[in-house]
Amino acid sequence: MLKRISPDTVYNPKDFGFVHATSNGSVMMTTGMTGRDVDGAVVSGSFSEQARQALTNIQSIVESQGKTMDDVMKVTTYVTDARYGEEYLKILNEFFSPGKRPASTMVAIAALWDERQLIEVEAFVDVS
Repeated sequence: MLKRISPDTVYNPKDFGFVHATSNGSVMMTTGMTGRDVDGAVVSGSFSEQARQALTNIQSIVESQGKTMDDVMKVTTYVTDARYGEEYLKILNEFFSPGKRPASTMVAIAALWDERQLIEVEAFVDVS
């Protein structure tokens, strides 16, 4: 049975028509998290601030299930400009213990659905 997860430490997704994550008891998959704060507002036009907020949102979801970022198995990241790559990798590594970093894919895309958004990150998490 799937568990649907939307902690109140992340913006309310009901207005967008989804939940923040689903879990089958072994693996939790998050929705793509962007740089939106708990009120649903894009934090700023700064890539680094949006990246940190997106990863903070992932962390909030992970921790709501009693897990840590060390339990993240894989992240997939979409950025609107490939030049953000090096900056993002530095920020990503702030969220994971050395030696416990997840598998990672980064893809440069033309745009996200809200043109103010510069990054979207989704995660697969071991919750067994």
